[in-house]
Amino acid sequence: MRHFLVVGEKGELFGFAVENAQLVGQIVRNQGDSAYQTQDFYSNNLGSTYYKYYYDSNKAPSETLKTFFEDRAKNK
Repeated sequence: MRHFLVVGEKGELFGFAVENAQLVGQIVRNQGDSAYQTQDFYSNNLGSTYYKYYYDSNKAPSETLKTFFEDRAKNK
C-alpha cells in the first residue's frame, strides 16, 4: 500500500527513482533485494492513476477509493 498511497501521489517517475535508490542501496550496502519488484511498479501505476483521476481533497478518501476500485472491477 505504501507504493500505492505514497509513491502513487508523487507519480511513476518518482517511483522509478525510488527503485533506483533501492538498487543502489542493495549494491553499496548489500541491503535486501527489493529493487525492481514487479508488484512495486504495478502499485505505483495504480496509485498514480488514482491520484490523477479519482483523488479529490474535498471528499473522504474512502469514497474516492471505493469508486476507483469499483471502476477497476467493472473494466476487468
